[in-house]
Amino acid sequence: MNNLFDLFLTFGKKKIYKANDVIFNENDICDSVSFINKGKIKISTFSSNEGEIIINLLNKNEFFGDLLLFSSKPSYYGMVICLEKSEVYSIKKEKLLEIFVSNKLFLEEFLVLISNKGVALKQINKLLTHKNIEERVTYYLNHVCKKNNDDFVYFKSITDMANILSIPRPSLSRVLHKMEREGKIKIFKNKIKI
Repeated sequence: MNNLFDLFLTFGKKKIYKANDVIFNENDICDSVSFINKGKIKISTFSSNEGEIIINLLNKNEFFGDLLLFSSKPSYYGMVICLEKSEVYSIKKEKLLEIFVSNKLFLEEFLVLISNKGVALKQINKLLTHKNIEERVTYYLNHVCKKNNDDFVYFKSITDMANILSIPRPSLSRVLHKMEREGKIKIFKNKIKI
């Protein structure tokens, strides 16, 4: 993946954003792929009853626009907003196509990136089929442990985990503490043991 990062730093147009800057609005056309070199970004939308719904949280060394750019409807599904000062490199579609033609390794790494994201989206769909919160949490914890070949699930905050699971934070906290009381898990500061 380093070649992909390096080429974005070489060929991408660099832009610095402040916290709360809007990079793209919902329904804006995606005409480039962007790489976060520094900072943290969220993609969110608003519903009439639930308020803000966070679609994705992105950090350093992550991409956005990559799954949209070559789609038949390349519009952003939510607002792309900086949570902190961020440095973003973007490559327009035409330039990206030129790089694909001249650099096979870059093309292969890009295809791996979008394929991995496709697989991750399938996992999220599978996760969301579990309507019961405890089943959803159990599935997620087991999936992460299996994927990382580890008995621990590491997390930044309960809020981040709640966003991943599409569960209200208070509900997630209640379920985690219930599971701990039942001896199913052990909660530490920023990790959970299965």
